[in-house]
Amino acid sequence: LSIDEETLTIIEKMAERNFEATKRIKEAIEALIKEAKKALGIADIIEHIEEEVDDIRMEALELVLSKCHEEIRSISLCILLKDIIDSIENSVDRCEDVADVIRSIAVLS
Repeated sequence: LSIDEETLTIIEKMAERNFEATKRIKEAIEALIKEAKKALGIADIIEHIEEEVDDIRMEALELVLSKCHEEIRSISLCILLKDIIDSIENSVDRCEDVADVIRSIAVLS
């Protein structure tokens, strides 16, 4: 079984945005200690990243489903690729959840 370059590229893009959201959480937590207003701005960035990943997810799923339909591929591979895409998107959703809590703490500060 092999995964085509286009599919790998879009999954990699999602993973990179996930990594960026995670790094921003660290920045936001550090900002809470020093400057709560800055933490709010970082939380907004994390929310934007989450929205971007939602869009990329839809594009990725369309790509995977079309390739699974066009080519005779292993159904197992198609399901696993969908699981990877959904798991990365869920991870970014959790980053947004953390950003929402950071936002609440910053407002209370």
